[in-house]
Amino acid sequence: MMFKGKTVLITGANRGIGRATTEAFAEEGAALLACARKQTPEFEADMAGLAKKYKVEITPVYFDLADEEAIKNAIKQIATDKKRIDVLVNNAGVPFGGLMTMTPIA
Repeated sequence: MMFKGKTVLITGANRGIGRATTEAFAEEGAALLACARKQTPEFEADMAGLAKKYKVEITPVYFDLADEEAIKNAIKQIATDKKRIDVLVNNAGVPFGGLMTMTPIA
């Protein structure tokens, strides 16, 4: 239980690499702030299932990383809830067809 007593915030936690990362940290005993763009019953059930399976706290958090105001509000809520963030996994991304070196900075 390498992360017992630690809180990990993971963006893009609802599928793919983010979902797998969420489970890996849960397995290691971390409390999780699992971020997704929008709330769905499937995501809520999945996170509740992981929390039960690994006996950890998983708090779903919803915001779109393209919306600066939504990010600020989510962080304010996390602070209001007195949640400390020990580890941040910035996993969320936007697919882009092409070479990484040809991706515009914007």
